[in-house]
Amino acid sequence: MKKISAFVLAALLLLMAFSGMASAAAPAKPPITVWVGTQKIAFDAPPLIANSTTYVEFKALFKALGFEIAYDAKSKTITGASNGVSLVLNAATGAASVNGQASAKPVKLIVKAGRTLVPLRYVGEATGMNVNWNAAARKITISAKAPTAAEVKELQALLAQMDLVDSAGDLNGFLSFLVPNTPLYDAIKAQGAPKAGDPVVSTMSKLLDIQDFTPYSANVTVSQHAAKVSGGFYLDNDCVIQLGLQRGQDKHWKVRSIGLLQFDYVNTDNVLNHEADVPAEDKAAILAVIDKQAQASTDEDLDAYRATIDPQAPNVDQSLETVKQLFDVYDLKYTTEIARIVDFTDNEAVIYVVQTIEKLKGPDYPNSRAFMAVTFRKTEDGQWIDEGTGKLIKVDPLPNV
Repeated sequence: MKKISAFVLAALLLLMAFSGMASAAAPAKPPITVWVGTQKIAFDAPPLIANSTTYVEFKALFKALGFEIAYDAKSKTITGASNGVSLVLNAATGAASVNGQASAKPVKLIVKAGRTLVPLRYVGEATGMNVNWNAAARKITISAKAPTAAEVKELQALLAQMDLVDSAGDLNGFLSFLVPNTPLYDAIKAQGAPKAGDPVVSTMSKLLDIQDFTPYSANVTVSQHAAKVSGGFYLDNDCVIQLGLQRGQDKHWKVRSIGLLQFDYVNTDNVLNHEADVPAEDKAAILAVIDKQAQASTDEDLDAYRATIDPQAPNVDQSLETVKQLFDVYDLKYTTEIARIVDFTDNEAVIYVVQTIEKLKGPDYPNSRAFMAVTFRKTEDGQWIDEGTGKLIKVDPLPNV
């Protein structure tokens, strides 16, 4: 065997040294992480980069984006749907569409080790999101876009149109702004159109904030002032609500959900200090029921309390169960300070009630003074009963002795 020359050996040793140094100087790259807002997505298989495109497991990504997922194994078609967005991808053909609009180019999917990976940027941007790549941290963040000035005006116009139909008492018009087949739609429809004698109310809404905006869905915070114009008893109020919106097939925004964030009655003095003109017999009967309720509550007599409540009242069984639980745990004293009939018709009355509630025995309980407007109706046999639709105006704390 020929000897390796000293020069060649030196060169090899030098090359090996440099290779070692190069290896030591190039640490392993950190794994790619994907975030939706501030939430990191957990993948069973790590994201991979192919042809400068990052691919990730579709199930984990779709779930993080709030999609309902369907997969047709025969055609290898993936469908993700959420809040007005329907994204369809086909692993076999590369066909892709958003809300029925086909992609101009095929969208390649990767099937690896039994898992289907989708191009992350395409999915994010197709659903109206920003997709940002931090090369140094190897971090991808998917976030909502800020709406344009035109999109903000579109949302403001939606609120103004809803105020118009709401103020007009137009039930069908109001329903046209709601997403059909949702709990909200069904609840509003079940209320029915306003009846003769119901209060006519004017509403004014103002857009306060927009969150999680995409071209297909958004959450918006809205302030609303509602004031009586005419008709029956009504307490003006201010509230702050959150509307969940989605864009319908007709490209118009619709409301899918409403959440109450804040609520206050306003300008109540004139209404609650008014003494309605009530026949003496009816007045005595109504005030007697108020006294009976307070006494039954103090005596913890559930049957006597039940006798004052309309058996057809909303959630009557649940309300009576709550009263029973209070009776079981506490001894409380109820004292009526004010009982004033502020609105009256032959068959219905609204009573302004101020009542103190004081603990006599039991665990910690805050003594309080409650201000309420309760509604009674007259039965066919001439008895007055509580409809169970009272309004709690406010509660002031009282010192516990």
